[in-house]
Amino acid sequence: MSSSFTIIDSVNPTQPLINSNYTISNQQPTLTIQSVNGATYIDNFPINGTIWDDAFPSELHWQLEESGEIIYQGSAINTLVENLSWQDPTTNSWSFSVEINATGLPPCACILTVVVIDVEQQVSQVHHLLFINPELNGLPPNLMITSPEMGINWRGDLNISGVAVSQIGYQPTLEWAAIQSNQANHFCVRGVLSDYLTIENWRNDGISYLDSETFNFQIQSSEYDDGWWLFVSRAGDNAGNFSTIACTAIALHNQRPIAALSGTSEVNESQLARFDASNSDDPVWGKDGLRFTFIVRRAGDSSPPLVHDAGTEKSWNWYANQSGHFDVMVRVTDTSGLSNSTNLSLIVNNLAPTAAASIEGITFSTEETIRLPNEPLWTIDASDSSDTENDVGGLNFVWFVDGEPVSLGREQIMRRDWIKDESKIHLITLSVTDDDGESDFIEVFVGIEGTQSDPLWDEPKSFTESMIYSVGGETNMMAIFMVMLVTISFITFRFTRGQKGGDIPKWVKLRTRENATIDEIDEQFENEDSD
Repeated sequence: MSSSFTIIDSVNPTQPLINSNYTISNQQPTLTIQSVNGATYIDNFPINGTIWDDAFPSELHWQLEESGEIIYQGSAINTLVENLSWQDPTTNSWSFSVEINATGLPPCACILTVVVIDVEQQVSQVHHLLFINPELNGLPPNLMITSPEMGINWRGDLNISGVAVSQIGYQPTLEWAAIQSNQANHFCVRGVLSDYLTIENWRNDGISYLDSETFNFQIQSSEYDDGWWLFVSRAGDNAGNFSTIACTAIALHNQRPIAALSGTSEVNESQLARFDASNSDDPVWGKDGLRFTFIVRRAGDSSPPLVHDAGTEKSWNWYANQSGHFDVMVRVTDTSGLSNSTNLSLIVNNLAPTAAASIEGITFSTEETIRLPNEPLWTIDASDSSDTENDVGGLNFVWFVDGEPVSLGREQIMRRDWIKDESKIHLITLSVTDDDGESDFIEVFVGIEGTQSDPLWDEPKSFTESMIYSVGGETNMMAIFMVMLVTISFITFRFTRGQKGGDIPKWVKLRTRENATIDEIDEQFENEDSD
């Protein structure tokens, strides 16, 4: 991070030195003290040290502690002097001095703590054992625990380290103990155990020196119940004098959390499956701080599973975007990194697609035959087919004519030559299949206008049928026939009457001979006519 800030002059703190182009790299400050643990000091004395950082410190203070109590403190910010010989271009170095006026202080096996805070509010500190104004009989040993730091979560082997010194230079004897307490942080103040707790069972097994002053003891923390523990140590001399009791408070996490999962067991595609792990728990530390990871794996699928890190959220909704049988697992992890898991089975049902089609804008219907315009090409369209959201983009469309596949695709051009026989109607079928193999189809009969496949097509008629059709049916034909008959009869009658001159026929009684011949009778009629 690049920034402009003010550097304080170590000689005259009221006069800032401005460096507008100084670069802050956000480096943690480093701090050391030029003194050995266990040194003895009387009355007034300085303790020198060095700081390395990328910017002038914001604060530098110190405190003298005895039995966990601060007996003396002050600031050393004004003693900072830059080490110009320092060659690292990324950091600067400053020397400082802690001036302690111990005149009048009672004998003390003390701890000196120096704390530096940089402009980014990052903190570093160092602790130092020392003896001040000892009596003639000397002071009891001094001890501090340096690691692990207070309040950390731990599991597995625990190594506790520290420093133990005596005023006269011998190695003190060491003892340690463990105390379970939910108030561990309250009983361990500034690394020293409160007088309110009494330890009856001290142990000396497993503790040893790594060098003249550094000690270590290892604890199998799995032998201890989960919870807050105080791990303490003390140093003693041959005369039975002991140091103050040093301590550190550790949160042991060796027991796995309990994972619990409930939720949807069966769902249709494109719906939400809901999972809830809120009944998961840590028997000792509770639910706070638990983290949840949901893992969905499809049965028989070798591809990587779906992993959702929900953080501290105890529930999760999954959009079921594919069908099948799934294993849904939740992994519950506590603040120490221990985890446990449980799972449930989920069935996602595939929903078959719904086929819908049109030809020349006319939707398919199984109840009617579509008359196609007498054209060489027709547009067929399956855009109105539907499926669940996850499958609709991957539908396959196959078009058939009389059961034979002729084209693939949602929108196509149907060629007339696909219909080979125009003397009869034909069956057009659309089959729609999703990525799970489920399918649906719709079909319709079609004919071409003006051909024998046209549902309104009629065979050519005979002359008589044509006449009947032209006059509007058989009834009309009979009426016309009767009119014609009457007309003919009337004309015949008029014609016949015109030839007779209009006379009324005369009926004459004939007396004939019995043996009269026909010729004679005819002759008689002719004579009568001539008269």
